[in-house]
This record gives sequence, structure tokens and C-alpha cells, in this order.
Amino acid sequence: MFGAGVMRFFAVNQMLKLLISLSVFFCFFPSLKGMAQVSEFAINSDNDAYLFIGQDQYYTNGISFNYRHLRNDLKLKQNQVKQIWSLSLGHKLYNAYSGFSEVRLMDRPFTAYLFLRGGQTRFYKDESVLELAVETGLYGKGAFGEPLQKGIHDLFGFYHISGWDYQLNNNFVVDAQIDYHRLFWRNRQQKIDLQINTKIS
Repeated sequence: MFGAGVMRFFAVNQMLKLLISLSVFFCFFPSLKGMAQVSEFAINSDNDAYLFIGQDQYYTNGISFNYRHLRNDLKLKQNQVKQIWSLSLGHKLYNAYSGFSEVRLMDRPFTAYLFLRGGQTRFYKDESVLELAVETGLYGKGAFGEPLQKGIHDLFGFYHISGWDYQLNNNFVVDAQIDYHRLFWRNRQQKIDLQINTKIS
């Protein structure tokens, strides 16, 4: 019963973090003959502090700087409608159930993740979508999770963080992803449709 309650709280907690994430967008609309382009820069921030729960838990902090560029011009292949190129640089922090944890109470290790991600999304005239992405990153001490979290807590007078002595060792990550969406069926009123999705990572 207790375990189920914890899992429900964790799920709701993560959903609230997603909904309360702060985003700042800056868009640029150049006017070029024969070409329609849009660029977007976004800063996304997630933190337990936005929920006023007074503790750090699991995925506890994240920040990313994201750039997206839309291409919709004559240089695209005839079967394509548009392309979106994207680039993201981000950092994430993970704690155990609490940021003040003894070893015997830790249900997951402390760690940080520093990553760079690039991708391209292709939209086709038949309403199919192909997403390609490559991400490389670093888990562990080299991602500077401990000095970052402790520095923030010291700066704002938060509680003392305990648990980073048992963080993960450095591990490099390289991941390639392919995600394909295709329209399978749509009714005559064009109000209901079914899609097929295939993802390889």
C-alpha cells in the first residue's frame, strides 16, 4: 500500500513538473524572396522549487537551451512539405527519494546528465513524419551535478544536500533515434484518424 502511494505521488509529481516547466521563446521571421523560414530559441527550466514541496526528489532540476529552424522552401524534395532542424544543450539533476538521504534509504543513485542533441524532422505530403536525432552526453561527476546543486542550495539558504558521495561514476552516452509516423486511416468526415508509429533507438 505504501509503495503504491509513493508511485502515485511520484507520477503526479513528474506531471506537475512538466506542466509548470518555464519556457521562454524568441522567434525570428526573416522576409526572403522565395523562402519561408522561422527560427526559434527556447530556454526550458524544471525544478522541484516550482512545486513548493520543500525537497529534491528523483528528477529534481533541469535546464536546456534549444534552437529550432524551419525550412519550407524550393530546395526541399518534391515529396516534402517542410523540415525542422533542432539543436539542444542541456543539464539534468537526479536525487534519491530525498536530497538528504542515508545510504540505506537510497532507492536510486545521485547523478547528473550533461548532453548535446541534434535532430531533423521531415514532414511529407502524404502526412507521414520522419524524425532523426543523435544525442551524446555524460553521466557522473564530470557533469558537475554535486557542485551545482550544493552551490544553489548554499546561495538560497536551502537545506544541506547529502548523498553525492555515492553518485554514479562517469559514463559517456551516444544515442541515435529514428521515429516514423504514418497515417493509416481517416474517416470521411476527417474527424477520426489512426496512425502507425515505429521508433528505433
